[in-house]
Amino acid sequence: MPLELREDSSMLMSDPSGDTLAIGRMLDRLGEYSKGEDPCWYARGMIISMAQSVEHIRVTAKMILRHVGNSKIPVVPLFEQKQALDSGATIITELLRDKKVKKIVKEQWGNKVEVMVGYSDSAKESGVIASRLAVIDAINAIDQACKKSGVIPVFFHGSGGSIDRGGGAIRDQMAGWPRSALNIYKATVQGEMVERTFASPEILESQLTQICENTIPGAEKKDVRKKNPSLEKFASLVKVHYQEQITSPLFLKMVEFATPYSFLSALKIGSRPTKRAGTLSVAGLRAIPWVLCWTQTRVLFPTWWGTGTAWKEMGTTDKIALKKAFLTHPVFRSYIHALGFTLAKIELPIFEFYIRQSKLTQNEKEYFIRSFDEALVASKKFFKEITGENDPLWYRPWLAESIGLRASMIHPLNLLEILSHQDQDLPLLRISVTGIASGMLTTG
Repeated sequence: MPLELREDSSMLMSDPSGDTLAIGRMLDRLGEYSKGEDPCWYARGMIISMAQSVEHIRVTAKMILRHVGNSKIPVVPLFEQKQALDSGATIITELLRDKKVKKIVKEQWGNKVEVMVGYSDSAKESGVIASRLAVIDAINAIDQACKKSGVIPVFFHGSGGSIDRGGGAIRDQMAGWPRSALNIYKATVQGEMVERTFASPEILESQLTQICENTIPGAEKKDVRKKNPSLEKFASLVKVHYQEQITSPLFLKMVEFATPYSFLSALKIGSRPTKRAGTLSVAGLRAIPWVLCWTQTRVLFPTWWGTGTAWKEMGTTDKIALKKAFLTHPVFRSYIHALGFTLAKIELPIFEFYIRQSKLTQNEKEYFIRSFDEALVASKKFFKEITGENDPLWYRPWLAESIGLRASMIHPLNLLEILSHQDQDLPLLRISVTGIASGMLTTG
């Protein structure tokens, strides 16, 4: 089974030749193994994490040619930050203007240009609603750019199991995808979703059936491409309030003291460090452990924060338009479903206990308890007014029962996790983190 290579853009640009890099040595070995044959039998693509410019793609293509000896391995830019998503179509358009690149695409890559879209980092930066709209806009814009250049776009969805990382029902995930994204379906299966998806032949067959049902001709939602001013305004306001919070030094202090973030490096649960080098900052926060912390503390912050405040700031006309969008706009409707699922899982008293047991000052503790309580009340009010429903899981009643049965059994594990922080008990930390993740049915 062929692998997919992956390296961060900053690492690739640190030595464009690749001669001093581990990825360069991997490409050398790949060239040796595939000499005289197609290297795509071994590696079917080279993903550029944090791709942000045409130069990142060009440098990677040259590096592959230098070390493998040919250009058959497609370069796959991963657009994961909002800025990269917004400029993705421009990057692809500029790339395809290069006659040499166009020739490689046509003769070596099957006239296909693959783009990976990431959900985690854009959600970490902007909140979930702004992230989902940015991803859909990027996919449709890149689709149009590829069509104008006469190439076939392939979209690789780097979504995780949790709502904050692009997860959710398959139908909701596909809401608003263009036909090209439905013709060739490609998505990651990672974390707890590996075990869940491949648990039995019946479950896997059900998943594949849902994918097929949602990729049939006519399944694409063309109306999503039309901008909805009220929805864009709402998402922008949510983003502003979300970013005000996560860029606050006091908030980051709370993250460090009142969540498991500072202890996650001891868990050895990922292939990369839990945070980038330097002081604690939004840019330095790794998206997956960021989401995991909010899952562990039962507050699931990135999905809902700012929605209630933004709703208060919307005028009557915009509120009416948003209610209509809930009925007609598939991406917004899928987000509201995700929001309901999140609200059903939140246990604010548990998070407050984390805060009270932390090293924050008493005034800081009271501030965060009060602000989270007010924000959650406002978000629940928004949800009720936009849907007309009291039950956040009215659309999937069995899930409410499942959450109710599991929730109280997770509470003792939260207490054990807090004790493990206080006592620096790493074995207990690992057990409690695993237990909470299992109970919440998501690692983050």
